[in-house]
Parts: sequence; C-alpha cells; structure tokens
Amino acid sequence: MSTTPAPHRRAPNDIAGRHHRLTWSLSALVLLAVCASRPARAQAFLRLSASDSVRILATELVHVPGQPPGLSIDYAATSGLADTASLKQRAIAILRAERPRLDSLHLVNFVVRAVDKSSDSTTTLFHRKMYGFVLQHRTDGHWYFLRDPSPVILASDSTLRR
Repeated sequence: MSTTPAPHRRAPNDIAGRHHRLTWSLSALVLLAVCASRPARAQAFLRLSASDSVRILATELVHVPGQPPGLSIDYAATSGLADTASLKQRAIAILRAERPRLDSLHLVNFVVRAVDKSSDSTTTLFHRKMYGFVLQHRTDGHWYFLRDPSPVILASDSTLRR
C-alpha cells in the first residue's frame, strides 16, 4: 500500500494575515515615499536667530546611490548670489537651526541651496539661479563642508570663522 502525501494547504487565517500585513507594509511605503518626495515646509520661514529668518522654498529627503540619505533645503537668497562668503555663513546658520532634525533623523548629509530671489517664481521654476553647499556629518562628530578638512564652527555668535 502506497501513501501519497496530502498537498500542504495553508490555513485561510494565515493567508489573510499575510495579506493584511503586506497591505499595511505597502501602504506605509507609499506614504513614506509621498512624504519624502514633497517639500516638507515649502514657503515656510526658518528662524535663524531672534532677528533673522529665511524663507524656505523646498525641503526634501535626498538619496544618492552609495551614500546615506540626506536633507536638502532651498531658501530665498534676498541679497543675491554674488557674496559667497555670506552665503556660506547663512548655510552654517541654517545647519545650526536644522541640526536637531538632522540628528533625530540620523541624517549625515545636508545640502543648502540659495535661490536667487529674482529667479524665484513658478514661471522660472526650471531656470532658477542657485548657489549651494554640501555639508557632511563625519565620524568624528563634526560637520564639514564637502572636501574641506576643517570642521564647521557651529557657535551661535557672529565670530564664525567659516
């Protein structure tokens, strides 16, 4: 007498449970993708100090292949793009203001782009004039401008050297 094994069947509850978990997982991924692809605080103001703020045009998570995720912020440069030393100081001030969020999200790359106010409109969206900086949080615990061997000074006073 030969015995033929009965086909293995999953319990209906097991399949329904897996379908439910898969549906929730996919929903969460879609929600995360939508939130990450849209500016988090478009047209908001970021307070840099008691007397200074910038208008944020776009904030988004960025993913560069082979790199950890980062955050990108575009802001309206009201004084133009010619004074790059001033733009660098502004990038440091924005980093200082955004550092709690970067730390809480464990983001180690930060892109700050100044958008020339004269090119800041919906009609010139694809022809904006920008000047940007890439900052990285390195393993020594300090932030650095890309390819710069000196750490960024994050002191809140006006005697910043970078």
